[in-house]
Amino acid sequence: MKRGIIILSLVIIFAGCANRQMTIRSQPEGAKVIIDSQEMGVTPYTFPFTYYGTRQIILQKEGYQTQTNMAPVKPPFIHIFPFDLLIFLIPYPIENHYVFSYILSPKKEINVDDILKHGEELKAYLKEELR
Repeated sequence: MKRGIIILSLVIIFAGCANRQMTIRSQPEGAKVIIDSQEMGVTPYTFPFTYYGTRQIILQKEGYQTQTNMAPVKPPFIHIFPFDLLIFLIPYPIENHYVFSYILSPKKEINVDDILKHGEELKAYLKEELR
């Protein structure tokens, strides 16, 4: 009985754990990062996470188009039942680091006069075609 308590104590003291981290990068850097509707920081941004699954990542930067991405964060096999029960028996931490990199596109300048001119041309063309 005493030996079992000692072994259990040693397993608990030296048991491993899982360190999960995610890094969001953008080109150019400095984009605001919004993950699952929560503003988190600016790129490059690294943070710990608990749950796997698909994350919605929104990147916003002045002068660039807002980019919305769905990022699948799948667990490695060691985090799937029944293997996940073994994590506590491994005497060192398991590192999971996911990196998502995105390239932002510059905003396109919209010239209202050009759009109106094109609309007038299209209107004239349709009038001719419908006669």
